Amino acid sequence: LSNLGNATMSGMVSRTYLSPPAGTWLWVTTGPYSIPVGGANLSFPVTMNAAGLAEGLYQAQISATHNDPTKTSPIVIPVDFFAFNQFYCPQYIVLHTRWLELEVSNIERVAVGPDRPRLRGLYRAPRFGEADSGNNSIYDASLVIARTPSPDTIVYRYLFGTGNYAKGFRALSRLTVDTSRYGTNAGAAYARANQTTVDSILGIDVEYEFPQNSDSSNFVLINYRLSNRTGSTIPGLIVGEAADLDVVPSASHALAQTGNENTAGVNAGMNLIYQQGADNFGSGVANKYFGGMTAIQCSASPRAWSAENSVQLFPRPGGGFTEGYLYQELVKSGFQVYPAVHPGPSGGSDRHSVIAFENNITLGPTADKCYTLGFVTSTAGPDTADLMATTRKAWRYAFGWKLIVKFDSLPPNTPKSYRYAALGSHENGPASGCCGCVVTEVSDLNNSFAIVPDANNCTGTIDFSPPPWGGTSTATFRVSTPPCGGPTYTDDWTISIWAEGGCNCPNLGDLNSDMGIDVFDVIAEIAIAFSGAVDVQDPGCWHTRGDVANGDSLVDVFDVIKEIGIAFSGDRPDEPCMGW
Repeated sequence: LSNLGNATMSGMVSRTYLSPPAGTWLWVTTGPYSIPVGGANLSFPVTMNAAGLAEGLYQAQISATHNDPTKTSPIVIPVDFFAFNQFYCPQYIVLHTRWLELEVSNIERVAVGPDRPRLRGLYRAPRFGEADSGNNSIYDASLVIARTPSPDTIVYRYLFGTGNYAKGFRALSRLTVDTSRYGTNAGAAYARANQTTVDSILGIDVEYEFPQNSDSSNFVLINYRLSNRTGSTIPGLIVGEAADLDVVPSASHALAQTGNENTAGVNAGMNLIYQQGADNFGSGVANKYFGGMTAIQCSASPRAWSAENSVQLFPRPGGGFTEGYLYQELVKSGFQVYPAVHPGPSGGSDRHSVIAFENNITLGPTADKCYTLGFVTSTAGPDTADLMATTRKAWRYAFGWKLIVKFDSLPPNTPKSYRYAALGSHENGPASGCCGCVVTEVSDLNNSFAIVPDANNCTGTIDFSPPPWGGTSTATFRVSTPPCGGPTYTDDWTISIWAEGGCNCPNLGDLNSDMGIDVFDVIAEIAIAFSGAVDVQDPGCWHTRGDVANGDSLVDVFDVIKEIGIAFSGDRPDEPCMGW
């Protein structure tokens, strides 16, 4: 504290714990203070210690009152202290389709890495050999999650960094990258990561999907799974994507501008909001260049808008998005394009666009939500026809399973449930009447799996009950569109679970429990096979004692022959714990 006035400055320093309301993690010298005119500055060291704290966000404030009637008192310093057990540094990597490249990360931010060139967002790089490498650029973009004010607005995002008190995302893993499909003209390249909001409240699994077929190279998909990492219900969530789009023509255009001459448009029927590039002088040579975002889902997006940066973002200290602005717009409804306040020569402006996937979400302690976003582009103009064609391709391509386990290994006799998301929408949009999805079991050799769909049918749980003998259990499931008169699609997904053996069958063939197998057991075996006598089922063994031959869950002539061989010829029962 410094006294720069002409009288003694006095007041009180205090500390208040906010969330939780009590604690011992923050230390600062508290109590009265006094600084005479010209007196030395007073320092108040602040110490924070995470010892003994559970993972999460701890909030407090330090206040200093003073006696200057011309200034606000007290001065309040907010303290946000994050305690967590796992940390990975931010990681960025550039992936590409056949034509487009985009920089992605493990902290829910795309296009803006620490050492990137100026344009890394949906950039049609000249190295791909296109005659007209138009640049449908994303300058910066990120997932946005808003929460009901309690007591103040909370917005998680990494767009334009996390200044202005916005909370960002923390990596829980490094990026897992698969580029094995490069050059094959088939399949997709992937990058996957796990992260959480910095306060550890919400988990986010992300999959960046880059199609490699030349017919599907004008778009990139991002698959999100949002989960609750707490033991309490989280109400009032809004989830979406925000992007500062700078759609510009190819560098071959002599009048090419850098994204400050964009106009915007929407197509609510396809959950699409987009921006259109133009040249600086309104000649229209760049009118065919479009870039936008589409929410690929069976429900209509509740909100999307585009507005001018210089009006909504840049006037604030430090510039960029603020959580108040994002929250106030996200809670509105409908698709909206705010007109340019400072239009350029072509009538456009430097703009941003935001789209919400869903609002007013209540996320229970074990619940999750899955969303798919498409970044779509067009250079074929001169109007939106090619952009809409690209959008429909993205919807069709996105059909199928999203973010579901394929392989797992478990201890003996350990059941487990796996959440699934099966995207059922296709290129005709949410109003097409064919957006529902049907999930069925195609094959399950050991009868170890069961489907438990949620109310919306497109998400649910696959329950696994391991066979007592262990081994690998494999099942195939199918998601398909229902018969509705329009295009139909199917997508199969195979799950393989390896479980350690846990069965115990030492009494096979010993039907009278005398610790040996002899003529009396053969007589009992014949009675079970031909006279309806009751067989014995031991705990921990998946077959009865009389089923000694082939594990067919029946006792018949083959088992009688096997029992005779065991009793008189030194034969041994087959071992069900090894799967026969």
